[in-house]
Amino acid sequence: MADMTANGGAGRRSGRTPRAEYRAYFALIFAVALVPATIGWAAAMLRSGRRPETGPVASAWKDALVITPQIFGG
Repeated sequence: MADMTANGGAGRRSGRTPRAEYRAYFALIFAVALVPATIGWAAAMLRSGRRPETGPVASAWKDALVITPQIFGG
């Protein structure tokens, strides 16, 4: 039987993503999601004549919270 620990775990990932990288991706996704969220919010406001419950920033934030972990396999 082979000893799989001979290299001290070389090649294994720790399972944690560096925070700086995660935050950079989150910020990028948030900025990109903000444009369609604002357009959708404005269109909904024009159609109904009143402001939607969720604003464009909250909607884009929610989208970024969903998408970013998918990139990192979580």
